[in-house]
Amino acid sequence: MVTFRTAYEVLHQTGFSDEAILYEMYLSKEPAEVFERIAEQGLFEQLSLHSHTSQYGQLRALFAGDSSWLYEKFRRVLHDDILSGRFAREWSDVHAKGAERLEQIRAEALASEMARAEALHRKSVHPCGCAALASMHDTSRRSDKTPVLVHRAGNSSCEKIFASFVDLYC
Repeated sequence: MVTFRTAYEVLHQTGFSDEAILYEMYLSKEPAEVFERIAEQGLFEQLSLHSHTSQYGQLRALFAGDSSWLYEKFRRVLHDDILSGRFAREWSDVHAKGAERLEQIRAEALASEMARAEALHRKSVHPCGCAALASMHDTSRRSDKTPVLVHRAGNSSCEKIFASFVDLYC
């Protein structure tokens, strides 16, 4: 959840619409399909189902940069919260006192800007996962039929192409 929230905040602050962000991240149901393929074929074998652009981007990110910060975060959570028993003690305390703390943090999450945007845009999802893209992209199309999203920041605008939105069409 932290990853989704952080990605949402960065993209929202950059000027992308809530609708475009949320569909790109998960409202399209594409991540569910990808994880199903990962379970069936394995993390690396399922890459062949992606476009060459997607494959290159994912593999490039896998080997680029220093991921020691993520390693340390996982290590810290494992040791400080799980193996130490801290999370279990905290949850036992919360559970013993009733669901008040859980309901408090759930209410806080549901009041977030991202949750409000999600509630609004989830209503426009067709059962197959496609969306009413007309409001998400410019009415014009490129010759390659890739939908064009107009990214607006203040008074300026620039076009951003999300090739994966093509997959949303039924």
